[in-house]
Amino acid sequence: MGDPITCTELQTSSRKPGTYIELCTKNAVRGLPGNPQHLLIIAQKTSAGSLAALTPAQVYSSDEAAAQAGRGSAAHAMVRAAIAANRYADLTLCLLDDMAAGAATVKTITITGPATGPGEVRLFIGAQRIAIAIANGDAQNSIATALNAEIAKYADLLYTTAAAANVITATCRHKGTVGNQVDFTYEVTAPGVAVAVAVTTPGATDPDIQDALDAVMGETYELITTHLNDAAGAQALRDHLDTVSNGMEMRAGRGVLGYDGLLADAVTLADAVNGGRVALCYLRGTRSPAYEIAAGCAAAEGAPEFEDPAVPRREMVVKGLHAPAIAARLSDAELHTLLYSGVAPMVVGPGETVQIKRFVSTYTVNAEAVADPALLDFNTLAILDYGRKAIRQRLSSVFGRSKATARTRANVRSEIYATALKLDEAEIWENVEANKDGIVVIVDPNEPTRFRFRCPADVVNGLMQIFGVIDMIL
Repeated sequence: MGDPITCTELQTSSRKPGTYIELCTKNAVRGLPGNPQHLLIIAQKTSAGSLAALTPAQVYSSDEAAAQAGRGSAAHAMVRAAIAANRYADLTLCLLDDMAAGAATVKTITITGPATGPGEVRLFIGAQRIAIAIANGDAQNSIATALNAEIAKYADLLYTTAAAANVITATCRHKGTVGNQVDFTYEVTAPGVAVAVAVTTPGATDPDIQDALDAVMGETYELITTHLNDAAGAQALRDHLDTVSNGMEMRAGRGVLGYDGLLADAVTLADAVNGGRVALCYLRGTRSPAYEIAAGCAAAEGAPEFEDPAVPRREMVVKGLHAPAIAARLSDAELHTLLYSGVAPMVVGPGETVQIKRFVSTYTVNAEAVADPALLDFNTLAILDYGRKAIRQRLSSVFGRSKATARTRANVRSEIYATALKLDEAEIWENVEANKDGIVVIVDPNEPTRFRFRCPADVVNGLMQIFGVIDMIL
C-alpha cells in the first residue's frame, strides 16, 4: 500500500457533491538549491557618508559607496576593489565610525632641490600613481606645490594633503590604524631632486568590529571581510562565523582578511585565528593596501565560477591588485611555509595578474594542538554548508507537517539519500552509493516527536597536484 493521499485544504467531512482539487507545492523543488554568495564589507566611514553606522545596506557601485560611506573612505576603497575583482559581486556595507579617542596617521613628503635637469616625480599613494613633470631649475617649494595640486585631483585617496614650503603633509581621513596600511613610495628621474617620506603620527585606536558583527547577527552573508587585520578583530570575526553557522543557526559564512607585511607576522596572525571559516590572503610587496587585498579576494571567492563550492580554489585571479616587484615575490620555500601555516599565498601569474595560489583556511591544528588537515582548503566548509542547505531545503519542504511514524522515518531517509545522490551527480559529494548504509534515521530516545539522522559526506577534493615520471629511452 502506498502513502496515503493527505489533503491539507479540503474538508474531508464535506458531503457536498463535486470535484475539489487543492494545489501542493512541496514536491515542486526536486533539484539542488542555488548558491548565491552575498558579501558583507565592514569598514570605516567618514562624516560625509550618508549611511548611518551599524546600519547594513546594499551597495551597487563605487559612486554609491562614495555617497554612503564618504568618498575616499576605507569602505569606499573596499567596494571599488571588490567590484574590480568581481563585477557581479552582491555587496552589503556595514559601516563603522572612527573612535573619538583615535589618532589619524600623518605622513610628510619632503622635497629637496633645485632640479639640475628635466624629469619627473612619481608618487604612489597605495597603488595610485601621481606624477608631475619637472623642468630644469625648478625649486623645491614649487615642486612641492605642484605635486600637492596634482594629488588634490585624486578625490578617492584615503589621505588628504596640504603643502607648506617644500613639505607636503598627508593626513588619513580616518582615525585608527587603517592609514598605516597605505604605503607612500616614489620614483624621481629629475637630477638634483630628492624625496623623503616619514611617518610623523602613526594611526592608533580602531573601532570594534564586534559592533558591526552584532548588528548583522540576524542576517546571512556567505562572505564577510573587513578593513582591519589585527588579531583581536580576526578572532571576533572567527567567533561570529562559528556562531552563525552552528547547528542551530545554520547560516553559512566565511571570512577573508588581507595582509601585505612581513611573512612571519602573517604566520603569527593566522596562528592566532586557527579557524576553518577564516582565510588570510598574503601578498607581499604590493602597493595595494591590505584592505583592498581582503575585499578583492573575498569578491573573487564570490564570483559565479565559485558558486559551485567544490571547484578547486587555486590560481584564482584577483583583478585590480598591484603586482609586486620581482624581488618581493614569494619563493617556493616561502610558499610551502605559508601553506603549512594557514596563510593563503598570493603570486603573480601570466600577464602580471595577481593570483591566490591555493586558497587555504587559517585552521591548522585541533584543540589539542595536533596538526589537522581536515579544513585545509577554504572551500571545504562551503561544500558542507551547501550539502546541509540542500538536505534542509528538501526535508523542510516535504515533511513540514508529518507524523512521527515508521513510514515517515523511512521517507526521511529516502529523501536524504536522494538529495545526497544529487550532490554526487553534481560532483560536490562523492561515493554516496558506497556510503549509503551510513545514512541512519532514528527516533530521538528522549523526545518521541523528534527524529535524529546521520549522513556521511565525502566531499569532493580539488585536484591540486599531478606527479609523474618520464622514463628516457635511448
